Amino acid sequence: MTKIGDKYFDYDNLTHYYSKISHDELFDIAEKENLNEKEKFIYDFILSDFPKKITETEFLSKITNYGFIKSKKVIDLDKLNEIFRYKEFDLNQIEQMACIAEYRDLLIFRKKNKIVGIAKICFECNQSQILGTKIDAYYFGQCGDFTKLENLIKE
Repeated sequence: MTKIGDKYFDYDNLTHYYSKISHDELFDIAEKENLNEKEKFIYDFILSDFPKKITETEFLSKITNYGFIKSKKVIDLDKLNEIFRYKEFDLNQIEQMACIAEYRDLLIFRKKNKIVGIAKICFECNQSQILGTKIDAYYFGQCGDFTKLENLIKE
């Protein structure tokens, strides 16, 4: 049973990747009928819910070749744990967005070099796709946590 304060992941290492691709570039890709390999990867990864399982990690060998940048910023894992934990929230104050997420930020959580969690984040519309946690992450980011996360991980 999940308790207030439970962490989403038990990890000892974090890698952050991000993309600088613009909304217009993404729109152009989404409008195309025949996508090349790079465009298909970008479409699947940034505009859809790929990967669907934590075991689908083949994208990691391609991610930097297709425009993602591996962050060099040292991230305070204690502060990150304050964001990636189960919290109490007021259902009357839940924010929901109606835009299409553009997941330009990717966090890979590892424990002993094994991937234990993946979080794709869209800071423009405060949406996330989180894999690998047993905690219900549907309400992740409420109470200003998207802003805290953005300030913590951005270079």
